[in-house]
Amino acid sequence: DAWGGINFDANLGGTLALSPDGTAAVVGASGDGEAGEQAGSAFVFREVGGIWRPMAKLLADDAASNDFFGKIVVLGPERSPSPTPIPE
Repeated sequence: DAWGGINFDANLGGTLALSPDGTAAVVGASGDGEAGEQAGSAFVFREVGGIWRPMAKLLADDAASNDFFGKIVVLGPERSPSPTPIPE
C-alpha cells in the first residue's frame, strides 16, 4: 500500500509542501526506517473530488541510516516533488 507500513516514529507530517492550486502535496517522514534507521521518506498526495489520495512513497536512491530524507520538502514549478536531504 502507499503508506508502506509507516509508524509514529517516522515523523510523518513534520514537513509539508502544498501546490499553489491546492491539489497536490508532499509530506515528509524524515524518521521512516524502511530504507535504514531514520533514512526517511516522503509521500505524494493528490486531491481528487475532495478526497486526498496517496499517490506515491518516495525514498532516496542512495538511502542510508540517519539521512532524514524528507526533512525538507518542496514542490517544483510543475508540481514535481523534490524531497531534500539535510546537507552533511
